[in-house]
Amino acid sequence: MTDANERLLKSVAIVTGAGSGLGRALARGLAAREVRVAAFGRRLEPLQETAAGHAGILPIACDVSDPLALTEAFAQVRAELGPVLLLINNAAVYPRRDVFEDSQASFMATVATNLGEPPPLNWSVPIVRKTENRRWELRDRSLKRLLLS
Repeated sequence: MTDANERLLKSVAIVTGAGSGLGRALARGLAAREVRVAAFGRRLEPLQETAAGHAGILPIACDVSDPLALTEAFAQVRAELGPVLLLINNAAVYPRRDVFEDSQASFMATVATNLGEPPPLNWSVPIVRKTENRRWELRDRSLKRLLLS
């Protein structure tokens, strides 16, 4: 096993949007590999379904578009599971409405969930940086090897 894999096995991951679909599959897949997973989502019941049968998953209800909720959720993760190594920012909403009939507030709420990265996400898992040639790269080399292998 590589150093990167061993490091991941001893780590904590956060998966947003873990109440269903891809987020649920990712959370369960990581937990099956003995990674401790904080499963974030807006509703606790679907997160509890994600965690059912997986002792390594901690369900945490929070809205990723709310910076205060994220700050509190990250504090809970650090207190209960330890420092975070991996963030899978999977949360998204797909409103089924005509964009031309949408209100500005509703549109911006969708943007905040799907595209926004409130500061707590960036501050809590500082693994990406911008290089001199304006490209993004992972700061942690062992994580980079794991994710790109």
